[in-house]
Amino acid sequence: MGEGHESDSLLSEALLCGLASSPTCAIILPMNLPALIATHQLRQREYLLEISRAMTSHLDLPSLLRLILKSAAEMVGCRAGMIALTREEIDLADLRIRDVVFQVRVVYNIGLQYLPAFEPLLHIEALADQGEDEDDDRTHLPDLQERVLRVEEQLGATLGQVVGLPLLFEDKVLGIIYLFRSEYAFTQMDSQILQGFADQAAIAVRNARIYEQLGQERNRLAAVIENSANGIVIVDTGLDVLVVNQALTAMVDMTPEEAVGRPLREVLPIDVARGDDINDAEDLDAFFAEDSRRCEGDLLRPGGGRISLAVIYTPLYNDRGLLVNVIVNVYDITRFREEE
Repeated sequence: MGEGHESDSLLSEALLCGLASSPTCAIILPMNLPALIATHQLRQREYLLEISRAMTSHLDLPSLLRLILKSAAEMVGCRAGMIALTREEIDLADLRIRDVVFQVRVVYNIGLQYLPAFEPLLHIEALADQGEDEDDDRTHLPDLQERVLRVEEQLGATLGQVVGLPLLFEDKVLGIIYLFRSEYAFTQMDSQILQGFADQAAIAVRNARIYEQLGQERNRLAAVIENSANGIVIVDTGLDVLVVNQALTAMVDMTPEEAVGRPLREVLPIDVARGDDINDAEDLDAFFAEDSRRCEGDLLRPGGGRISLAVIYTPLYNDRGLLVNVIVNVYDITRFREEE
């Protein structure tokens, strides 16, 4: 199924036997209910604090989800559970008109050999419409009991009480968390506690997907830059070289390691014949006041040859409108000049 499974974990014997009650798991209701609630809230804060620390420590997603699942299960006394994710983010409003298939990513006390039996819980035709209900009940899943019965038929055992919570982030469905425990039902307080863990899992999944998307975009951009037939240089606001591509290093007869970190003037020492040389600019904001900035000139190569280049400068600004980088596109126009 998905990565992050613990291959040596086995579905608990109690789960296969119907999560039958025993003297060791008997429920004792304390007389002081406010004290019980306060204790639960304190334990929940401790678990969530541990999860928050794990999230900031850049823990990999399977390990983080496993920590969230284990913490949630222990918090409400569940013997087993799983977290399954969608392959892509799904709009909550679209769930009534499309099927949703989840892929198991982490499990808690469920052996891999039993996972095929849980397929009915991983294929949901629609989730209940959340609307603007004041209760904001995000724990309701359509036909959950029917799907649980199908799982029990395949397992040949009862699951006991089951709760399923969608992992939601800004009305996007990212996955689902299932927890299983013995015969006593989940309470409203359990649902409120578990929702906090579901929210943490949704944030973790969302952050991981954003990081993955950024990595893909970075790799795609690097591939475009590197494989461009024209020279490309990216400099900072101090005009020091940050990135060069292969075409540029071939023009100046310099390795990327030699070019990165050096001033643009040293890497690309053009004898400008026309246009504006950015190296002579005292104020880059004033330099880019006009829409297009370019120059043409000759570059004396280390071997003694000379090539004619056209250089176009393109500014990059951040969300606040501040200049952060300059992209320098360099074109070899030697043949064009010879034809002239």
